[in-house]
Amino acid sequence: MVLMTMNEIRIREGISYAPSILKRLTLDLAVPVSPRGDCLLLMIHGGGWDKGDKDVFCPEMQHFARRGIATATMNYRRSDDAVFPACLEDVLAAIEFLRRDSSRRVVLLGHSAGGHLAAAAGLRHGIMADGRIVASQDRAVVAVISLCGVHDLRYATLRGQGFPFRRHVELLLGGGLEEPEIQDRAEAASPIALLTAWKGRADAPRFLLMHGEADRGVPPAQTLNFAKALEQARIPVEHQAVPGAGHYILHEARESCLRRIERFVLGL
Repeated sequence: MVLMTMNEIRIREGISYAPSILKRLTLDLAVPVSPRGDCLLLMIHGGGWDKGDKDVFCPEMQHFARRGIATATMNYRRSDDAVFPACLEDVLAAIEFLRRDSSRRVVLLGHSAGGHLAAAAGLRHGIMADGRIVASQDRAVVAVISLCGVHDLRYATLRGQGFPFRRHVELLLGGGLEEPEIQDRAEAASPIALLTAWKGRADAPRFLLMHGEADRGVPPAQTLNFAKALEQARIPVEHQAVPGAGHYILHEARESCLRRIERFVLGL
């Protein structure tokens, strides 16, 4: 683990947060000297579940920490290492590690495949084996931010959208989408299918969903339909379609996105 100090923030790199039989899983953490609020932002990279690295969010981690928000960025097992739910289990392990390491409330932020994992982990965290939800005072995740995220992996949805990113989904789930077993796994992996348990609950995580209107990587309908489902479940959601932006909205509409995220986190 490497510790650095940069004026307003302290950075710890390469923190091992969970054992893994495949690789050493690590996260980086930037803590502001003068924090604003009590939330910690955990950033989850995209890359189709089979590529990408926590370092892609290093500039954003430092940006938010300098703005007074403690921020972490994490690695997880990619789908060429282990199929779902391994990557989700890693995100949940990171949440538990951060909860032990800090009293801060956790906000999950992910882009693309990372948006899928952020939404799935935010909805899964606190659900017990028998399906009951842990009381709000025991829940660490208070909000989810999904940027151009994938929220519905179900066969009918992907077929209706022309099977976007099909290869990535099949690698994530470990088989062909026509197989009944894989369709069941897709149902379990879809954040939109997890909303029933949270319907109308006051302790449900809040959502901020942002998607580029010109996104050719993940159909904007993935976010629009998820936002509608959240509203129907009476779960607080803010949805913004970003005009002119494609899949990489943190580059194409960077300043406005960063301001919206900061305002959302500090308003929790």
